[in-house]
Amino acid sequence: MWSTYTYDPSRNLTEVAEPLMTSLFSYDAENRLIGASQGSTPVNIATYVYDGDGKKRISAESGTGLTTLVWDGDDYLLGRVTANADGAVFVSQSVPASIPAGTAASVSVTFSNSGTNTWTPAGSYEIGFQAPQDDTTTWGLNRVALTTGDSIAPGASKTFSFTITAPATAGNYGFQWRMIAGSAWFGEFGSQVYIPVV
Repeated sequence: MWSTYTYDPSRNLTEVAEPLMTSLFSYDAENRLIGASQGSTPVNIATYVYDGDGKKRISAESGTGLTTLVWDGDDYLLGRVTANADGAVFVSQSVPASIPAGTAASVSVTFSNSGTNTWTPAGSYEIGFQAPQDDTTTWGLNRVALTTGDSIAPGASKTFSFTITAPATAGNYGFQWRMIAGSAWFGEFGSQVYIPVV
């Protein structure tokens, strides 16, 4: 499986087409990155705003939040101020080396809470499938919720352990997850791997 890359006449990277995900990048007249989106129906994941001197002032990234960059009068970056209620960092995952077609297998995915909100079942925090997003036909489920009584404080990690069912047809199938609260995706994407179904 290959990825393809597309550039504009100014040699700016405008598209990365992967087997299960396409990423698009946009630039202003001065060739500065101003936006990024992902998905077959593009969803904005990042926006960047610059001032008249060309300094980046605002960075709004999915999973990172809204960051304001503070400069002094001599072009030195003094710091960043980030507002980030929901954030998640991918830690690890465990998947089988292969799965017989049509059978079940145990897997786990771990994310760390990098935001300021505590993850609880009442807040509808869970992980959602990303390869492709919200698909239920590949592994038989598209969401895995927190366990009753879970309370994942900022800085703590949660391991989601669950069972998937392999497709009936042999092949290599994508496996990737991301945090979601209600209908709002946030945080890093989990590492995408392809599990052989034999």
